[in-house]
Amino acid sequence: MSLIVFIFLYPGAWKWDDIGILSVVNNSMMRYWQHYLSYSFYYIALIFIPLPIGVIIFQLFVNFIIIGRILFCIEEMLSNKRYIYWYLIGLSIYPILVYNLWPMRMSIYAFLEALFFIEVIYMCKKYTKLSIKFAIYIGSLLAILSNWRTEGFYYWIIGIILLLRIIRRDNSYKMKCFFIVFTSILTILIYIPQSIGTHKYSGDRYEITGLIRPLVPLIYQASQDNLDLQKIDKIFNVQKIIEGYEEGKNGGTLFWNKGEDSIIRNDYTKEEYDCLKSEYVKLIIKYPKVFIRERYDTFISSLYNSGPRTSGLYDDSREIVIWFRESWKSNKPINLKLRTFVSRKLEGETNSISKYIWNFIPGIILIIVGLIYTMKNNRKLFLLFFAINLRTVLVFLTAPATWFMYYYSCYIFGVIFIAYILVYIRSKGNERFV
Repeated sequence: MSLIVFIFLYPGAWKWDDIGILSVVNNSMMRYWQHYLSYSFYYIALIFIPLPIGVIIFQLFVNFIIIGRILFCIEEMLSNKRYIYWYLIGLSIYPILVYNLWPMRMSIYAFLEALFFIEVIYMCKKYTKLSIKFAIYIGSLLAILSNWRTEGFYYWIIGIILLLRIIRRDNSYKMKCFFIVFTSILTILIYIPQSIGTHKYSGDRYEITGLIRPLVPLIYQASQDNLDLQKIDKIFNVQKIIEGYEEGKNGGTLFWNKGEDSIIRNDYTKEEYDCLKSEYVKLIIKYPKVFIRERYDTFISSLYNSGPRTSGLYDDSREIVIWFRESWKSNKPINLKLRTFVSRKLEGETNSISKYIWNFIPGIILIIVGLIYTMKNNRKLFLLFFAINLRTVLVFLTAPATWFMYYYSCYIFGVIFIAYILVYIRSKGNERFV
């Protein structure tokens, strides 16, 4: 199905940040804003097919392998193999088909999370013994999950604890040590270049994106109560933030202001920045309603495929998008009118039913239900559901924009859980993993 949609949306569901990554790679450079693993992925893809569509084809290839492994594990746990088609249909729903064609890290990361989730359940169900190959495989998966998205940093520790709890007791002490050491070393090795590169090219700016959106209304409320904001003013121009907020601008918009309109000062010290984070926490504690309200508004605005859309790719007048359209003849769509029509349909611009299809709330509800259920009935898997819920909470607290993609993992889990429930009902309770 993804290949069929690819023909209609050719040369892929390109939007904005992904084109920025392509531009950097095209100039044989490396950046760290979207993590160097994202840029490395593009470099590898372009080795095989040195065109933008090469990135899409390579991503499809990787996702097909991941989905294949997920379906294999599920099928192995089913007594009636025909039920696997319910999961296959679920993973072919059109929001997933569109994301398979959008070359951003979340398009792969969400499936990697789902893969880890299914692998853990599969290990519990099949009582798997830990081999060297499997330890390297799971350790590599945990290292990538811990690094590629900032809010997934804890997968390293929780994953190790979780796996050691569920693997067979007859695993040797040396094998367990190998798994711990390999996972830890690989996680650190992936982390070090990103940490150095981020500090060199972005400083604190990437970290600031995770707090600026709720910080702006907090600053405004504090200013209305005449609180001392001098410590914050050493990092941000408080006056410009207040003026921008009164004009209806949010923190995400103000963050990208350049030149004289920039709200971020350039001459602060590390100690002053550390002090800012302390002040941020103090404001949250003092004004919890302001913080929660902003986070809730951002969360709700992330529903229904919010964020950039590929339907406007050939109408966008921004310089980098024009560069994308004009630099490769292969980027010309097969039929522009058909591409625009199909992309608008798939991205939910022209039909009201999209609010039910592009909706990650069922996924969030179901992973919370899973957490409560395993807490009472399956302690081994409780930590697994806790890890998934924790990342959702961290995304809620730090999401820098109102983009659907931040909750895409929840969407994938929702699809899998709904298929599980339907199969469970259809089989009258005979098909169950948890």
